Amino acid sequence: MRTSAGMWVQQGSPAGSIPATLVYLPAGMLPTEQFMAWGWRVPFLFSAVLLVVALVIRSRVEESKDFVDTKQNQQIVRVPVVRVFRVAPALLFFGVLASAAGIAGAFFQRHVPDLVVEHALVGIWGAQPSLRRAAARSDEFAELEHASARQASARSTSSAVRWH
Repeated sequence: MRTSAGMWVQQGSPAGSIPATLVYLPAGMLPTEQFMAWGWRVPFLFSAVLLVVALVIRSRVEESKDFVDTKQNQQIVRVPVVRVFRVAPALLFFGVLASAAGIAGAFFQRHVPDLVVEHALVGIWGAQPSLRRAAARSDEFAELEHASARQASARSTSSAVRWH
C-alpha cells in the first residue's frame, strides 16, 4: 500500500498545471504593456494563498507509524541517496527512465511539428520562420523594455520633484 501511495505524489505537477493555466489565462489576456508592467505578478500572488493552505494541511498531518518508530529507534539513514542505489537500483533506473521518457515525449510533442514545418518551408521563404519570429519577438521585447525604462524614469523624476 505504501508504494502505491507514493505514486500519487507524482500526479501533483500535472494536476497543478490545470488550475495554474486557468489562473494564468485572465492575466495572459491583458494587453502586452499591462501584462509586462503588472499582470505577470498576479498568478504569483495567488500562489501565496496556496502556500498558506499547504502549511495548514501539513501542520495537521500526522507522521506515519513507521517514521515515528524509525525516529525513536534512531535508525534514520545518514545518506538516503546511497541507500536507494544499494537497495533498489532497478526501481531507481526505471523511475529515471520513465521520467526521461515523459520529458522527451513532451519535448517532441511540442517542438518536432514546428521543426518539420519550418524545414519544409525553408525553400519557400528563404529563411527559417523561427529565426524571423525570434527577431520579431526581440524587437517587441526591446520596445517594451524601452517603454518600461521611460516610465520608470518619469516616475523617479516626478517623485524627485515632489521631494524638493
